Amino acid sequence: MRPLTKGKRLFLLILTAALAALCIGGFSIVRLHEDDMAEQLADGIPDGRLVISALGDSITYGTKTRKPYEYYLGEMLRADQVNNYGVPYTDLSASAGGSQPFLSRYHKIRSDSDLIFVLGGTNDWWHGVPLGTIKDTTDISFYGGVYQLMTRLKERYPKARIVFATPLKRIRDGAPTMRNRNGDQLRDFARAIKQEGVKNNIQIIDLYHARSCDFTGDQHYRHYWTDGLHPNARGDRRIARVVYRNLMPLTSEKTVLSSLHTEKQKMKHETRAERKTRGKAPRKTPTALFSFKVIHGQEDDAPDYFRP
Repeated sequence: MRPLTKGKRLFLLILTAALAALCIGGFSIVRLHEDDMAEQLADGIPDGRLVISALGDSITYGTKTRKPYEYYLGEMLRADQVNNYGVPYTDLSASAGGSQPFLSRYHKIRSDSDLIFVLGGTNDWWHGVPLGTIKDTTDISFYGGVYQLMTRLKERYPKARIVFATPLKRIRDGAPTMRNRNGDQLRDFARAIKQEGVKNNIQIIDLYHARSCDFTGDQHYRHYWTDGLHPNARGDRRIARVVYRNLMPLTSEKTVLSSLHTEKQKMKHETRAERKTRGKAPRKTPTALFSFKVIHGQEDDAPDYFRP
């Protein structure tokens, strides 16, 4: 085997450094589960121009997948930081007596969050949380729990954009047609979130009825699911795209597309001399937009396949 020349060794050294910079440069996914996580967050994570916080259960946490949906959403929105407040096997409402419901930990969300995204309800259905009615305003039912969470988030984070999503359809445990012990279907809980969104002036992204997120067909099982409930990487990307498209009307999509089109037209009509001059311009060193830091919380003793 011939020894590497000095030029090749230099090239490999530069390539290795570039790959290392790329690995370090992804945005942070911060999984927050314990009371002391807020203190750990304060150390070493810079504030960014766009901070996304996702509140949810194991789908948000990323059970059985390396990158949950909010990771891909952050890439699409070019977020500086994504905070993962997902805890497996938890309900949105506290009325069923489950541990760590959304209502007991929403206050841990970072105060500088620009977008707060909430995805839940599938566990409330499975655990038999009383559905209630649109008139409920206290946490005695799912309706009341959603109302309380929406109003508290609005009061605590007045500058953040708050978005709720309806639960995904699932094929495990007999859903979506199966009724829980109270006789309610999962779609009833999806409807409750939509109605509370109208009532509280909160944007709702209806994942339950989104055709792109309906993975219940037999042909979709292996493509988008890990177990009929938790999405795989392909499923998480699909969820992120649906959320992104519903957010884009309020994030200046037309302005972004217009600027890209203008720049493309300028490059198309520039002369050869201009193109040659542009080619000699000093290249800017890419700056990592994000720091990568993962804080793993403690999970309960329930096996993964029992964690919605």
